[in-house]
Amino acid sequence: MSDEPKAQDGQGQIPVATPDAGKKTNSTRFIQWICLVGAAIGCSAYLSHLRFLGGDSIGKSASLALADAMGGALVVLGVPVLVSFLFKFESRFAVRLIGLCVLSFLNWLGVEQRAKPAADFVSEVNARRADWKKDVAEQLQSNGVYRVDVVKAERSLDAVKEKAQKLDGKAKEMGKALFSVNDQMLILAKRYESARMRYVHSGGTDASTIRTLEQLESREAVINDFGQANEGLLKFLHGIDAHLNAALDKVDLTSQQRGQAIQNYKKSASLEVVLAIRELDQEVANDSLAVMNLLRTEWGKWKVQGNAVVFDRSLAAAEFNSVLGRIAAAGKKQVELQRRFAK
Repeated sequence: MSDEPKAQDGQGQIPVATPDAGKKTNSTRFIQWICLVGAAIGCSAYLSHLRFLGGDSIGKSASLALADAMGGALVVLGVPVLVSFLFKFESRFAVRLIGLCVLSFLNWLGVEQRAKPAADFVSEVNARRADWKKDVAEQLQSNGVYRVDVVKAERSLDAVKEKAQKLDGKAKEMGKALFSVNDQMLILAKRYESARMRYVHSGGTDASTIRTLEQLESREAVINDFGQANEGLLKFLHGIDAHLNAALDKVDLTSQQRGQAIQNYKKSASLEVVLAIRELDQEVANDSLAVMNLLRTEWGKWKVQGNAVVFDRSLAAAEFNSVLGRIAAAGKKQVELQRRFAK
């Protein structure tokens, strides 16, 4: 008989290597690596959200969107593959794979949940801006001019603030800082709108509504108040960068993030158009005072006939018409700017 050992059943059996064993190990490692990469992508997306890189969508940067999409796609593709191979692996490998896949999925889900408030906030801002533009267009079509509804504007601002409260981290801090600037501006805007309404209802530069020197003095006071209210708002807007920087000092931002935030704020507010309109309103206020000054200087030497103001001196009449012409031109430019904004 041969002295060579014979293969035995049970525990005495000698293990024999087969080609499938190497393939199984490679497949296991492949799936493990897929899930590890998925978990890494999910984590990077999560950290990207926490860093708050800024951009057009507050709280959701381009890198977050990319990592978010990749993580989600990987989970969707990875789970069916995992299930199909699950019962072919030994239990210890299955446990590892399930753990890795769950980690990847939870990270991706966490990013989705944390990004939703930011997406809702951006959606609310865009919706309110669209409503604003629609309101401008409708008023221009029906009245030929747009006038700010301060109450409606404040209501819109409150709605956006409510969404901002659900943000987290730097996004929430930044929203709070920027809203503090808006609150200051809203106070000035309310004062301006109140003064403008008094100016309009008083008769403005309509000489037919002025019959006594007391009425003239009262009109001058109304116009002065309108000019000062507009000037206060104008100065605030000219110094908007300083106001924004002061507010953002409370938020831990890089210079790039700060610059991007200020740029986005000014773009969203259509600051260039708003400033131009405020400059024109200042011209209207100054020229309206010039009309009052002329009426005072020529008191007793002018009268209203029909829709015209007739002066005894032709030079006074020419100056009066010239100033009214400038006021009308400023009003026309304002409407053009408002139409530009509404597009």
